[in-house]
Amino acid sequence: MGIASIAISPVIVAVSVQAINTLVRQLSHQVRYDYLTRVYSRFGLYERLKELHDGERDTPLNVLVLDIDHFKNINDTWGHDCGDKVLAAFAVRVQNVVGQRGIVARLGGEEFAVIMAGKPGGEGYLLAEEIRKEIESMQVEWGSKMLSLTVSVGLSYGKAMRWNIVDIFDKLLSEADAYLYQSKKMGRQSHQRPAGNGHQPAAGVNLIILPRAIGRVISSLHSQRIYKVT
Repeated sequence: MGIASIAISPVIVAVSVQAINTLVRQLSHQVRYDYLTRVYSRFGLYERLKELHDGERDTPLNVLVLDIDHFKNINDTWGHDCGDKVLAAFAVRVQNVVGQRGIVARLGGEEFAVIMAGKPGGEGYLLAEEIRKEIESMQVEWGSKMLSLTVSVGLSYGKAMRWNIVDIFDKLLSEADAYLYQSKKMGRQSHQRPAGNGHQPAAGVNLIILPRAIGRVISSLHSQRIYKVT
């Protein structure tokens, strides 16, 4: 009996190691990606960020912070299952627009981030516009209704080296989020560059705002009644 156990122990060990490795890969994937939207999680975003730097030169970083307009009212009106479907559909649309140009991550709730490396600030602005227009054109089916979405975008730009890319990204994210907040307060679609508003960006950071559009929920009933989510 003892000899038999010794004889099969390498097989048992091999199977155990394989199972552990599989489990580690599964856990790593679960940590790096958001379970609902399948884009990067906040943790996965930071891990991926460390891989963006190319060589010893400064790496340009465009950071976009996206927020689905009036998402709380969508949850309150149609329920959290509907909210989850909206989040998943929103993430797919954003990922399709961004493609290989950048990284999409869910920061939490209805807030997402897009990071595009190696491109000048003007490219980030154009990408933000593409996303805004794409979301404005989308509809999410929920029962007999069609939900129409809009998005607010805050945008920041800077350059980073390998050794400080995480710190610079944190500053850019904070700046973009601050301008996103201002865009929500403005309440309507427009394009604005900060000037003399008392909010100074971090060193090396240029900012562009894409303010909030009016959110709306459209019913697909014959009457095509329009519900504004405010």
